[in-house]
Amino acid sequence: MNDESLLKNLLHGDHQALREVLNRYESALIGYLICQTKDEAMAQDIAQETFLKLIHKPPGSLKHGSLKPWLFKVAHRKAIDEQRKRKRFTQSSENVEKTGRESPYPMADADAEYLISSLPGDLKQVVVLRIYGDLSFREIASQLKIPIGTALWRMQKSIKIMRDTLSPSKDHE
Repeated sequence: MNDESLLKNLLHGDHQALREVLNRYESALIGYLICQTKDEAMAQDIAQETFLKLIHKPPGSLKHGSLKPWLFKVAHRKAIDEQRKRKRFTQSSENVEKTGRESPYPMADADAEYLISSLPGDLKQVVVLRIYGDLSFREIASQLKIPIGTALWRMQKSIKIMRDTLSPSKDHE
């Protein structure tokens, strides 16, 4: 079943449609949010709020026939809002607590996190959306409101920077 049909069924109260949306997007969305927030619990809360918004205020139409860009845009905005709230309450940027267990999400990998966090903001957005959000470059370009060529260039530039970070003595083109 495509996302447009799922959305229509969801609007009519079909609980199976919600289960299908969760099966398709929950894991990738949480992985993306962990990268954004560096906090697994916050990421799960934001993902839950995102899916609640889908139920209560769903999109009027879907770009490219997919819920993914809408879900990631809503989640991204909610993550920014949540981080602003936390920053107001605490001046400390150390709000990450270690859970003492390995995360089931790929974003918990410290090396990948280090490489991605070392990228400039505009490059980091493309990498995170592509790798952890599993968005196509067309979806990334649409979400970031940039030409698709720019999204592709930013990914290529990011790969070069990360490659150079891993092996600075080698000359990569």
